[in-house]
Amino acid sequence: MNTPERFRELQQFIGEIEQSEGERILREILNMQASLRLVRRNYQELVQTIEALQQEKATLILHDITKRNVLDEAFDVILTRLHNFLAAAFSLVDHMRRHREHLYAGQQFNKEIDTELQSRIFSKPHHKVAQGLRSYCLHVSLPPIASRVVIGRDQLEAPLQFKEAVFHLPSDSLLSWDGWTPEAKAELSGLPNGLAILSFATEYFQQVEGFYTWLWSRQAQVHKAQLDTTNALKDKARSVYKELNPNDPRL
Repeated sequence: MNTPERFRELQQFIGEIEQSEGERILREILNMQASLRLVRRNYQELVQTIEALQQEKATLILHDITKRNVLDEAFDVILTRLHNFLAAAFSLVDHMRRHREHLYAGQQFNKEIDTELQSRIFSKPHHKVAQGLRSYCLHVSLPPIASRVVIGRDQLEAPLQFKEAVFHLPSDSLLSWDGWTPEAKAELSGLPNGLAILSFATEYFQQVEGFYTWLWSRQAQVHKAQLDTTNALKDKARSVYKELNPNDPRL
């Protein structure tokens, strides 16, 4: 084994990888995946917070009229999580716009992406409401928030029982703002009990995640040749590296 020659060969492979079209595409895709992970983390933090606060034990504590400040603090935490989720989601929209410009400007695949974005996200009422909420947070204030507790009986003579607690944004308060699109306004007008934050965030995130699941599957097909070429170079570089560093525990 000629070590200097093999080392130069490894350096050449690394240079070819870094300059390859497949590596450029992969970096773009990885950047988008990182942006979606940020949205997912903020979504999960919002869901975990609400699910914990909607439990019966927590509800009893939050609605103790002698401790109103506890409920106010819970509202603050939920609104903070909602704000972060919306901010991350609309950063993702901006990142996707850049992603498309860098990879697909003027290409037919860009039209396919646009069609899927419209059908899976942008045309949906949840996106229109999310878009409005983001603008509301930026230009007005954090949105109004309330909690609704539902109690009932399983049978006529049975004692009253806790059924559920729902944190929501009151529709009438939201609709007092004139910045809603007609679609978002119609959606909010059809929610007499307000916008339930947990169900809204869950459905919206599922729509967003569904689009990106589709996108990365299609990108793997569209860019197969470039990615295969880059992966072949990486396999060669890995083989030479292993030869030069046989005791590397990572191998």
